[in-house]
Amino acid sequence: MSRAATGLASMPPTPTLTTTVHAEPLPANVLSPLTQLLGYLAWCVLVLCIARTIWVGGLLWIRLYREESLEGLAGALLGAALLGMASSLALAVLPPT
Repeated sequence: MSRAATGLASMPPTPTLTTTVHAEPLPANVLSPLTQLLGYLAWCVLVLCIARTIWVGGLLWIRLYREESLEGLAGALLGAALLGMASSLALAVLPPT
């Protein structure tokens, strides 16, 4: 046996991971307003993303008219994508009410 194989054979076995819950789930009277608040926040961010997209569209039109460079639309689209990922993650983490 090679030296590397001997070293690996003498290592202790990897412990198995178990899932333990250290806290109880939140009661419905706490979780429901929290979920509603997250929903309102998601709508506000979505409205801001739409407003930003409209603003950038106007800037895009002006810059195309003036034959200038284009930027800013990627930031608005990235914000909308980030909101989509965050809301999906929140729905996965929070239990249904």
